[in-house]
Amino acid sequence: MSMNVGDKVKAKTSIDGFTKQAVPAGSPGVVVRAGMGRVDVCFTLPGLAGGRRTVEVSVVPSAVVKV
Repeated sequence: MSMNVGDKVKAKTSIDGFTKQAVPAGSPGVVVRAGMGRVDVCFTLPGLAGGRRTVEVSVVPSAVVKV
């Protein structure tokens, strides 16, 4: 499935790693860059003090699903 900039997505599984910030499964996001077999997604996550924070992560397209 092809992803385009602006597509709304959610994480299929938890995304984490040594060089990536942790993103829980089901977190909503928006594709901000696509190409070369990877997509950059800006996820919206709960903040530490009850607010919201955003995290931009580069993932393979199979790690997210369009909503």
